[in-house]
Amino acid sequence: MAEHGSQPMFPEIDKLLELERLRLERERLKLQRKALRRPKSKTAPQAPTQHEPRKAYRPQNKAHRTYDGLRTSYLDYERAVREVVGQDGEVKHEAVYADAGGPSPKTQRREMASYGLDFDRDWPPSKWSKQAPVSRNGTN
Repeated sequence: MAEHGSQPMFPEIDKLLELERLRLERERLKLQRKALRRPKSKTAPQAPTQHEPRKAYRPQNKAHRTYDGLRTSYLDYERAVREVVGQDGEVKHEAVYADAGGPSPKTQRREMASYGLDFDRDWPPSKWSKQAPVSRNGTN
């Protein structure tokens, strides 16, 4: 009868371990080479410094980048809402967004603030003057 301890349970285990060690070493070297090729700016994102001023809000809609364009668009939105609610109905910020396809109330607030208009007090747009109350850079 043969002895059970005389032969290893897995005769090729040493070869398998050596192959796995070589595979891991190859993977480590590949990642090391990849890190050398990668520019340093991508590896560590730079946090914005506290000294940099924030960019001023700029409307995505190009017509809203001037007071005249903003006023004209909002008057059109008001007319479209009045068709839905009637001439005596109340034009609300949410109605401009939902019924007239205008910007969201948050965007309306930002756009109005950039021209010195108060979100609640200076509503509806038919109350706006033809001349901008404050220019974007505060010169008038």
